[in-house]
Amino acid sequence: MRQLITKGEGGHLNQGRYHKTLFERFFKGREWIWPEFAKWENAPHQKGAYALLMRTLMFRASSLHDRRRQAVLGITHAIWLHSGGGLTPRPAHVAFNGQKFEIAKGAFLEGKWTWPGVEIDCKCVSAL
Repeated sequence: MRQLITKGEGGHLNQGRYHKTLFERFFKGREWIWPEFAKWENAPHQKGAYALLMRTLMFRASSLHDRRRQAVLGITHAIWLHSGGGLTPRPAHVAFNGQKFEIAKGAFLEGKWTWPGVEIDCKCVSAL
């Protein structure tokens, strides 16, 4: 993904449309979902918006990869680790820091099931 972004036409400064190429190449038609994609596709270009989008994409992809790898290894539970970053951290993520969760289900936070790194701009990770 990084190579596609940095080596593409305009290099890393071409933040206008490489997210569509990434989505089409790596995620379309797979079980991983990106519900915000349609919103971003038609959004006006805003400073920092694509950086947020790419950061979210990378953390979601990493989270899915980790869950699949853990499942193959027979690992069923992990520990949620809050990144400690961000100007406005999610209170539920901070409160759940260090807690054990079932990898297949995720953690029930803010009224829904989720995994570390899946929510928009979430930098949380899991540890064994």
